[in-house]
Amino acid sequence: MPSSAESDANYVLPDSDQEKARLASQHFMMKKVMGRPSPIPEAVDVDKISDILDIAAGTCVWTLEVANLLEVKPRIHPAGSDSGQK
Repeated sequence: MPSSAESDANYVLPDSDQEKARLASQHFMMKKVMGRPSPIPEAVDVDKISDILDIAAGTCVWTLEVANLLEVKPRIHPAGSDSGQK
């Protein structure tokens, strides 16, 4: 099994503020292109869920956006995790 340092070395995108800003911009651009103002897919009935786990969350921009929606506060508890987070 590779060490943490070896695993990090194989990740091709940088873990920099510039990359985080690019990923956030990409998220909002895709929402606009897809015509979906809400980060929650239409097929999801928010009245039937209480927790959301976003694995490989990257910058957690999606997770934070869900957490700030009035329709889910305070019933739903989103959590995000990514190996690059420090």
